[in-house]
Amino acid sequence: MSSVIDRRSIEAIVTRAYFELVFVSWAKNGSRAVLLAKHGNQEIRLLELRSIDAARMPSLWVELYATDAKMSVDACRCDDLEVATLAAEHLISQAAGLNDNDAS
Repeated sequence: MSSVIDRRSIEAIVTRAYFELVFVSWAKNGSRAVLLAKHGNQEIRLLELRSIDAARMPSLWVELYATDAKMSVDACRCDDLEVATLAAEHLISQAAGLNDNDAS
């Protein structure tokens, strides 16, 4: 039962973040991001990357980012919000595990 609630909560967070992306300015590197969750030094972000080909839509990613190392730890390309929700669920779990390992 709790996994259904967790998935629905994550789905709501991802959907909200997707709509928030339009209010975020594009960075010089052609990306924009919205924070989904944070565990210690690990951030899970919904990331949109501008395509080099102007005719193509930007690609959507969910990224696990280490703020202390200032680098991406893992990322999943997402074709739609359902896939983004599954990726976010996976990366949130991964970030929690990394945070637990850092605490030990």
